[in-house]
Amino acid sequence: NRAVTVLAEKAAGGKGRFQRAGPTVLKELGEHPDGGGPIKVLSGRYGPYINHGKINANVPRAKAPEAVTVEEAIALLTEHDGARALAGGQTLVNVMKARAASPDVLVDLNRLDELRSIGFSADGAWLELGAMVTSRQIVSSSEVDVARPILAEVAATIADVQVRNRGTIGGNVCVNDPTNHYPPLLTALGATFTIRSAQGERTVGAEEFLIGVYLTAVGEGE
Repeated sequence: NRAVTVLAEKAAGGKGRFQRAGPTVLKELGEHPDGGGPIKVLSGRYGPYINHGKINANVPRAKAPEAVTVEEAIALLTEHDGARALAGGQTLVNVMKARAASPDVLVDLNRLDELRSIGFSADGAWLELGAMVTSRQIVSSSEVDVARPILAEVAATIADVQVRNRGTIGGNVCVNDPTNHYPPLLTALGATFTIRSAQGERTVGAEEFLIGVYLTAVGEGE
């Protein structure tokens, strides 16, 4: 028991048989993209874990976190009934805290860099935003400023800095809360949405994607 060990160490003055060496740094993962500060993989009593400031997260034994792909994330969503994708967590985490939802499996999309890109289609006709693009990225994007500056103007008005740092455009539209900023804006701009599953991709317009309050065209395993 960690608490008993700590109390024993204090009683012994940090010496003798209760003294333990600090965790070993197994890998440096660089600076956190949103909150700053180093991210490290450390050795732990029960296996390696990821550390960022005061936050620790266990590393799955079967998979190195940097090796996860979009296809594997989709496979996890398909494999587990009731699995939920976790983007910025601005809605889902609060819903879970309120005990209004309790997914058996959360599939964290935050390490999928290919979903964080902002760019243009091959023919240059479309501005393309990955589902994990944050509001902060939209505000500071030169591509958005050139193609659809109103996106940045609206993104800058969302909540506060902390929410803009974490909240994603994909999570915002997939929740489709009637108070969210992006759904009506993307509808007005004539946006299209690419939905991926194990069976492939399909692209739908905003009016088809946004079905109703808290409802979208995204189905199980997508």
